[in-house]
Amino acid sequence: MATKPLTQSRIDALKPGVNERGEVVPGDYKVADGGGLHLLVKPNGSKLWRLAYRFGGKQKTLALGVYDRDTNGVIEARAKREAAKLTLKAGLDPAGGGMVTDGQATFEQVARAWHEHNAAEWSEKYASIVWSRLEDYVFPMIGRRAIGAVKRSDVLAVLREIEGRGIIDTAHRCKQYISGIFRFSDDDSVTDPTPMLKGRLKTPPRVQHHKSLKAAEIGAFLVKLDADTSEPQTRLAILLTILTAARTAEVIGAKWEEFEDLKYPKRALWRVPASRMKARREHLVPLSPQALAVLADLRKITGRGDYLFPGRSGHGTMSNNTMIFRLYALGYRDKSTVHGFRGSFSTIANESGLWAPDVIELCLAHVEGNSARAAYNSAEHLPKRRELLAWWAQQIDAKRQKARQEQRIRHFLEN
Repeated sequence: MATKPLTQSRIDALKPGVNERGEVVPGDYKVADGGGLHLLVKPNGSKLWRLAYRFGGKQKTLALGVYDRDTNGVIEARAKREAAKLTLKAGLDPAGGGMVTDGQATFEQVARAWHEHNAAEWSEKYASIVWSRLEDYVFPMIGRRAIGAVKRSDVLAVLREIEGRGIIDTAHRCKQYISGIFRFSDDDSVTDPTPMLKGRLKTPPRVQHHKSLKAAEIGAFLVKLDADTSEPQTRLAILLTILTAARTAEVIGAKWEEFEDLKYPKRALWRVPASRMKARREHLVPLSPQALAVLADLRKITGRGDYLFPGRSGHGTMSNNTMIFRLYALGYRDKSTVHGFRGSFSTIANESGLWAPDVIELCLAHVEGNSARAAYNSAEHLPKRRELLAWWAQQIDAKRQKARQEQRIRHFLEN
């Protein structure tokens, strides 16, 4: 049966999660146009042009960019399909791009030289992030093309492909990298096409950051918190939140049954069920000796009930506002939020240069929404996460100790 070519009305009618036959589809689904060309409809609603073909006896798929009615519609996609067929007829792989002629370097070769040149000025972590983005998002589409053969439309297709994955900020960052690579080339015939793409990308969402304390301010806060004996349960809740880098809701809703192997520090664990997590995925929190000490103190207060932090009436849990109001009472209304300590953890851990970004993000239960993270494993990098949270607890202790010492010196000088 011949494939029925796509029409504009059919494309407009395509919806995520439900195919043309009205069947529920939990993931991606394809709608064919013919000759291997098809639209891949993603669960987030984006529509991506793809071309299925064979090369070297292997079945392959070529990305042809994100569907856009005005700039990358049916006519443009079919033209790319025909161009790919001509490339195949010439014995070349369309995914490899144009032929390199007259000894001109490929985009990837220039990118490698650009990266090596700049890596000396970058941190090892940042250099790794840049190269990973180039390998993941840029090279598959234009890496093997002669750099002088890469057109503005090719770069736009790369960036629109990234946008289609829902990672708008990454698209803007890759545009910066691509611009730098073009400008790094010593070939006079090569020009940077990215300035002509101004205004063609979506604007990244504005991130509203929670107020957080700087590294030098944490010690003084902890000294004040330790001296506050009005509500020991609240004080312990704040300490546990800081030591585990958890969200407020995860802490106040914690049940004793979620904690495992508390008598064995090397494997003590807090297993937060998916139903209580923002991303609806189970989250494992390795417990440092300091976190275990907080739990031991708390067990004496609430250990007979279900919840670590029950409500005052004996039913439910502590109010969402209890911890933040305690921060206000300590004089931190305009300086920090409870959630802000997660920001402090992230900043200090990242700036230390000791920890891989993935390990830090997993401690924060940040999981990317792209396909690479679809098979999320709650135990991923668990040994390294245990090391990181133990290191974080030691940092907390050191900052508290330094602040106490400074307090004693001030007291001595004043008296």
